[in-house]
Amino acid sequence: MEAKKIIEEANAQAEKISKEASQKSLAAYNTVYNKILKKGEKEAVKLKIKNEQETKHELEKTKSKSEKTAKEIEVKSKRNFEKAVDYVFNSVIGEI
Repeated sequence: MEAKKIIEEANAQAEKISKEASQKSLAAYNTVYNKILKKGEKEAVKLKIKNEQETKHELEKTKSKSEKTAKEIEVKSKRNFEKAVDYVFNSVIGEI
């Protein structure tokens, strides 16, 4: 009977140790998982901010380039208009 009692106590201790180890393992897993999740969320926020900044910069470059192109077109249009007016004027006064 004494051996049976020792075996039962050993089994109970083994079960207790196994449950504690399982609980500690799960707690450690959850801790690490949450840390990794938070790190991932921080990285996602950083990437979002970086992408927003890059997009804003690209929009500014595109706007600047568009404004420059519009000015160039305006200058060329004025020159062509002036040439056309001169041509018509010269035609009217008979120089052409």
